[in-house]
Amino acid sequence: PAVLAKAVEQHPTDARLLLAAAEVALQDGRAEDAEAFASRGFALAPWSLRLAALRTWSAAATGRCDEATRRLGIAQGLLPERPSQKVTDGFRELMGLLKQCQEAAAGATSAGRTHTGAQLRQREACGLQLRPRGGVTRAVHVRLRQPMSHSPR
Repeated sequence: PAVLAKAVEQHPTDARLLLAAAEVALQDGRAEDAEAFASRGFALAPWSLRLAALRTWSAAATGRCDEATRRLGIAQGLLPERPSQKVTDGFRELMGLLKQCQEAAAGATSAGRTHTGAQLRQREACGLQLRPRGGVTRAVHVRLRQPMSHSPR
């Protein structure tokens, strides 16, 4: 990660490096860092399904369910006409995470608490999956290797 951080620092407008940094951060459980990297990358490459999916995961992982739901809509708009089964399964996993996020938020609200990322991390210890298990981001990585230098549309 230190080498990747240095590379991002030296090349702050390289969307591929920002994507890699976001993926590593999310896999390491650093959702806030993943959010920052993915958002910077998506600003540079708004056609990237991988970056859109990572932004969705990171919003859900930090307990911002409404933002994650909005971002899911953006990511779905980037899906190819006929997505691979892996991509379809990954989005199904992501929608399941959003449902869990919303249920956790509803439970926290009904108990009179504010829903925060810290509460979601506590729920993760009880079995709530917050990190992609290779679904959306890995499926998109394998199946949709889109060039970052230009929009494919």
